[in-house]
Amino acid sequence: MNIINYLRKLARNLGVGRALYKLRTMSIFIAKNYSPVAIRKRITVGNKYWVLAGNAIEKGALHKQYELAAMFSQVERLKPKSILEIGLSVGGTFEVWSRLASEEFIMVGVDLEVPQLLEQSFPALSSGQKLEIVIGDSHSLDTFEKVKAKFPNGVDFLFIDGDHSYNGVKQDYEMYSQLVNQGGRIMLHDINPDWHQLYGQDCIEDSGQVYQFWQEVKKQRVKTEEVIDKAGQSGYGIGIVSL
Repeated sequence: MNIINYLRKLARNLGVGRALYKLRTMSIFIAKNYSPVAIRKRITVGNKYWVLAGNAIEKGALHKQYELAAMFSQVERLKPKSILEIGLSVGGTFEVWSRLASEEFIMVGVDLEVPQLLEQSFPALSSGQKLEIVIGDSHSLDTFEKVKAKFPNGVDFLFIDGDHSYNGVKQDYEMYSQLVNQGGRIMLHDINPDWHQLYGQDCIEDSGQVYQFWQEVKKQRVKTEEVIDKAGQSGYGIGIVSL
């Protein structure tokens, strides 16, 4: 039902006065809870997620602070018991997951090498928490089998931030998404095109071809949402798939 038909039905059933009152009440509720402004109020300067995001960026995570904070808040609500990150870079985001996950979890990162910063800064784990790094090409079958063996109960949260070529991100998604449990989340970084892609303009951001693949994901029969700091920005952005 489109909005015009909905308004007509509302007016017929309630009368114009009551219909207008109901619409006003609904608009206030939506503005308070679901508007971009409302979301930003939950991710404010000094907020726990904002601070965690700032710390991760200081350690080298190449993210927008608001986008990273919003992602952290979603992961904490999920309370995953199993986390897989493809593409660790300097380990800025990977070391945060343990602070947001369930009290007992397994966390696996995949990259071509172990980030030095990760080894230096990772918080102490309790007996019920397990961290492993798989060194290798995420696209190789050998690496995939090693990762799969570490998750006998599947993956609750998958974060993909590795190869940014179209074929690379597509292969990471198609290989590792099959490990994700129903009710789990898949998040991809750099789903927003950079200005070089859009306008041929020089810019420091490089989103690769993740944006192109993300358009395909949105056409699949999955629930998707986007976290983008500012409309029209160059690059960045988080794509979220809910299973």
